Amino acid sequence: MSPRIIFMGTPYFAVPTLNKLNQKYNIVSVVTQPDRPKGDIIIVVAYGQILKKNILAMPKLGCLNIHASLLPRWRGAAPILAAIRAGDAETGVTIMKMARGLDTGAILRKRAISITVNDTRQSLTETLAHLGADLLIDTLLDWIEQNITLEPQDDTLATLAPRVEKKDGLIDWQQSAIEIDRHVRAFYPWPGTFGYWHDKLIKIISVSPVHDWQGDMSVGQVFKLGKKIAVATGKGTMILNQIQPAGKRAMPATDFARGSTDFVGGVFGS
Repeated sequence: MSPRIIFMGTPYFAVPTLNKLNQKYNIVSVVTQPDRPKGDIIIVVAYGQILKKNILAMPKLGCLNIHASLLPRWRGAAPILAAIRAGDAETGVTIMKMARGLDTGAILRKRAISITVNDTRQSLTETLAHLGADLLIDTLLDWIEQNITLEPQDDTLATLAPRVEKKDGLIDWQQSAIEIDRHVRAFYPWPGTFGYWHDKLIKIISVSPVHDWQGDMSVGQVFKLGKKIAVATGKGTMILNQIQPAGKRAMPATDFARGSTDFVGGVFGS
């Protein structure tokens, strides 16, 4: 009978023995102490955890973070969502040296881009991810060679972008069509926006604001505007492009209206 061997060893001294055993016996497991890497710099990108003080102090070149906003605007977990929802004309990425506070570290460099009227959280996340990667590569060597002067953040200009939950996707039809459009784009694809029609949840996936036409409708009322399905808002009209009724696939709002004849004339929130 050949015994099943568990081998435990760490330094080079253990290697010859392991090799000899492996030639004649069944080695079922090798247990060794984990490596203890000591890097010169830590790069943090969307890590999702707050680093402890001892970690921040460990690398001699510090901890650098790519943040998806133009700091100090939109510190926090959801900067891309916050920028779209607020109607910001531009956003960007910031390379900062991490500190103990929430996104309060001194700035190495920033790079800005415009936010378009079609940008969603998904599209802007992809754009900023590549922008941040490029900016880091352009910045890193200068940082290593000490060719960058840190710029402290102005805390008086700081705004916060806290984490959002699914419940935050509920649309307030009292808002203007422009505000609702921003809400929908900011929350796409997660956590998504929704409304209630006859107590049934309907996800609102894609909309188009018609802010210069009000109509004589109650807020939240669904009606036809030409060949399209629209909702009256607190200011202006919202065209429903793509929706997803509970338990069904996503579909054009016009398709849902054909199958649910009482949709037009109904009121969201009722």
